[in-house]
Formats: sequence, C-alpha cells, structure tokens
Amino acid sequence: MWRYASALTLFLSCALAAAQKSVLILHDGSPQMPYHILVSSEMQSDLTSPQFNIQIFDEYLESWRLGRDSARFVRALQAKYTGRKFDVVVADGHESLSLLVSQRLPFLGDSPVVFLAVPDFYLPPNLPANVTGFVVHRDYAETARLAMTLQPGLRHLYHLESEPATDPKIDIVRKQLAPLSSKIDLVTWSGLAADEILRRVKSLPPDSAVLFDSYLTDFDGNAYISAYFCSRIAEHANAPVYTASHTSIGNGPVGGVVVDAEEVARQTARTVLGLLAGAPISQYPVRVAPMNIIVDWRRVEQLGLSGDNLPSSATFLFRPPSLLQRYRGYLIAGAVIFLLQTILTIELALAVRQRKKSEQSARELASRLINAQEEERRRIAAELHDDVSQRLALVAVHLDTMRGSLSPSHSDLIRELSALHDKADLISSDIHQFSHDLHPASLDRLGLGSALRHYCLEFSAHPKIAIDFSTTGDEPPMSPDTALAFFRIGQECLMNVAKHSGASHCRVSLIYARNRISLSVEDNGKGFDPKSAQAQAGLGIRSMRERLRSIGGSLRIQSSPLHGTTIFAEAQLAHTPGAPPETSDSRSPASAI
Repeated sequence: MWRYASALTLFLSCALAAAQKSVLILHDGSPQMPYHILVSSEMQSDLTSPQFNIQIFDEYLESWRLGRDSARFVRALQAKYTGRKFDVVVADGHESLSLLVSQRLPFLGDSPVVFLAVPDFYLPPNLPANVTGFVVHRDYAETARLAMTLQPGLRHLYHLESEPATDPKIDIVRKQLAPLSSKIDLVTWSGLAADEILRRVKSLPPDSAVLFDSYLTDFDGNAYISAYFCSRIAEHANAPVYTASHTSIGNGPVGGVVVDAEEVARQTARTVLGLLAGAPISQYPVRVAPMNIIVDWRRVEQLGLSGDNLPSSATFLFRPPSLLQRYRGYLIAGAVIFLLQTILTIELALAVRQRKKSEQSARELASRLINAQEEERRRIAAELHDDVSQRLALVAVHLDTMRGSLSPSHSDLIRELSALHDKADLISSDIHQFSHDLHPASLDRLGLGSALRHYCLEFSAHPKIAIDFSTTGDEPPMSPDTALAFFRIGQECLMNVAKHSGASHCRVSLIYARNRISLSVEDNGKGFDPKSAQAQAGLGIRSMRERLRSIGGSLRIQSSPLHGTTIFAEAQLAHTPGAPPETSDSRSPASAI
C-alpha cells in the first residue's frame, strides 16, 4: 500500500511540475520608461491560463544608459539563468531581438521567440524559424498629414531625433515626407543637446510643428526618457508637438499616428499562450502591428487647433463626451420605455377597439332581441285585437241574440245568458287592454308624447297614484326604435312605482332639447339603494339599460331610502334641419284628465 501511495505522490508532483511554464521578457529600455511599464503590466495581466502556472521574468538591456555591450549582458543572463528552461522568450524592442538573433544563448536552446513593436527598418533580414512577432511600420507621413489637418496653414515641420544623422531612420523619414515637400518644409534636428533643443523650440516661426521621434542620449552621454523629454519640449515649444510614441500622448504632445501598445501587448500575450499550449510557431506568422490616430483633445482645444476634420476612426483622449454620449444610457432607456409604452398603447388601443366592437356587437344583439321581442308583441297584440277580440265580440252578440229570443218565462236562463254576456264583454275589454299593453297603437299614430300621456292617464286610474305628466319642446321626428324604447322605459318606471315604491305622487317629464331626448320619472316613495346587489340584479333596471344602450343612450338613477327615486333616461336624436324652435311647454296632471 505504501508503494502505491509513493507512486501516486510521484505522479502528482510530475503533473504539477509539467504545469509550470516560464516566460522570459527582454526589454530594450528600463523599468522607468512608460512604454515598458505599460507592456510589462499588460503582459502580466494577460499571461494567465487555467492550464499553466506561468512564471514571468523581466530583464532590461538599458543600453541607452549602460552602453551597448551585448557580450556583457549575455554573460549576465547566462550566469543568472543557467539551469532554467524558458518555454517562450519575448523580445520587447529591436535591440533585444537583435541580441537574441545574433547571440546564441545556450540556456535558451530552441525556445520560440516572439517580438513586439520592432520597426520594419530595424528588422533583421533573415529571421530564424523559431522567431515570430509584430513588426511596426512607422508612417511619419501620416503623422505629418494629421498635423496638416489640425493646422491647415502648416508650412514648417521640425523632425527631432537623438540618433545621429547617419541612422537609417533619418533617411526613411525624409523619403516618407518627400511627397509633401511642396506643402511643408522638413527640418531634421539630430544629435543636438537637450538644452539646445529646448532653446530652439521656443522661437519657431509661425505655421510650424514639431515631430518628436525619440530622444534617449545626447552626444555627451546624458540619458533621457523619451516620453518625459517629449513633455518638456511640449512645455517649451511655441508650436504644437506631434509624436511617434503612444505613451507620450497625454503629457503634452497633440497626438500622432502611433502603435497601440496595449493592443500589441495583448496580441503578443495571446501568441505566447498559444505557443505554451503546444501550437507550432508556424501557426503565428510575422504580422504588422495596427496603427491608430490618437489625439489629446485637451491640447487641441488649448492650442486652438481645427479638430473638426479628423476621421471618425481616431481615438480622442480626454475629450468630453457629447450630450448624446453622456446621456446615451438614458436615451436608450427612454427609447426602450417609449417603445414599450408605444407597444402597450397599441395593445390597449387594440383592446379598446376590440372591446368597442364587442360592445357594439352586444348592443346590436340586444337591439335585435328587443326588436324581435317587440315584433312578437306587435304580432300577438294584432292577433288578440283582430282575431280573439272579434270572436269574443261575436260570442257576445250571439249571447245577446239568444237572450232576446227567449220568452219571459225563461227568466233563469235569461239571467244566465246575461251573466255570460257580461263576462264575455269583460274578457273582451281585458284582451283589448292586454293588446294595448303589448303594443300601444297610439305610439305609431300619435307619437311618443301623446302615447305616454295616454298611458299615464290609464295607469293612474288603477293604483290611485297622482301622476303629473309634462313635455318640454316640440317633438322632433325620431326613429321607431327610440320612441318605443322611451315608451317602454316609462312603462317600466311606472310599474316599479306601483309595485315597490308605495308612492302617492309621481312626476313624469319628457324633454326635447338640442337634438336630445330625455325622460325623468320622479316619485315620493320609500326609495332604495341603487348600489345594492338586489338593485343591480333587478331585471327591470337591466332591461331599461339594455334598451337605452341599443340606441346609444344612458340611464341614471338617483335614490336613497326614505327619500324617493328619480330615474333619468337620455339619448341623442338625429339632427333634423328646419325643426321648429323648442319653446313649448305643456303640463297636464294625468290623474285629472
């Protein structure tokens, strides 16, 4: 058992050892240079993987201040890292790449090398098979065009470089700017002392600009950090300063067409991770690092430069966001809310429209049912009046004839026939009244006002309720459905007064005004609560509402216990041109007619 445990421990330790990866990063400059600080920080944050435990070692050549003794540096690295295996080596700059290509470092073996931000004019002509990376094509002409865009009247461009005039970079700058020689004069300052440069930039002629490339050492061997010296030049110069370095922007220069150091560092880290995972280096060919236009908007405004014509692809540092950018979140949220409200409004409108259609369909159905009911009432009333009533009248005539044909000696039979005759006559009267109740013929002949007045007169004779009937205005032409609806509502109201109110007096008012008709029935009875469940469930009130709804009218009820009841029915009448003025007012106590 102990033997198995030892084997497992050995296997786990080997697996953990295999998961360890080492990466060596050689930087040209020093830890104080902003560019190398940015690259080192980005690599440290991006070189992470759940597969490996990656150890990163940073080394700095610092040849700009310690001299270009590559043999001494190789010996130092050899002494420091002998016995350690590096899985990938990163060359941050052209001097580091040149050292790795020209000097064979035994402790590195054939480890893949990934370089970044090496200018194409410093790239070795023949790269070994284990080397790849990102090459930089510095386009000084594009930076000059950027200056001409921001300064439309630009005439003089001063190129500042610490390298001697024999450096190949000086000649490349001249060749790139040659097509612009008809528009601007190029003046190259190389190898000048720092104090001399600061003195000269204070008195540049009008319509001038400075193109700062790099400044590491002067002829006296004094070392400088380019980004910081560029800021000093921008402070002293009486003209805008442009730069070829990303990390210089934001500390004085206006801007430039530069390599995005953060993006190149991220892409380099992804390449390193791929190589650590076992991908062949041939999968990552040499690529050109992307260039971006980066502008410090604060300097544009301070110097009064024309930034309106810059391309939209440019990156603006410290530019205050526009109102659209500042409130973009609010605008998007408002637009979403507006869209949701619009959708909700549309849905509500559709629901309302559907509801109105449903209500219209319900009104049409109720109207058809009421019309069918009234038509059936009319038919039954006609049958009773024209058929049954006539036959009963004929029976009464026969009974009277039989009674008259008998001799006085048949007195008992004559009394019986007289009783039958009286009963037949009474039944005929009742059928006539029932026929009239089913469908009042006076409504068709005389109109709504006369029909209601006649009905009030007949009705008041039976329950002994004093009814005052009045009309206001001249009765206009109206549809039979409207007249019948108001007549039935009057009937229903008076029946409810007789059955439920216990009233001794009732007032019925019919008003025609402004193409509207209204009917009010008021009694002095015991009243009721219109909101009670019993009142809401009553068939009479529901029937009146349905009749009014079928003609587009409305019903209101005012009542309370012990304070009587008033019912208002109202509907719109079709406009009738030439109708007489609505001035008449006739009142008649129905109980006295």
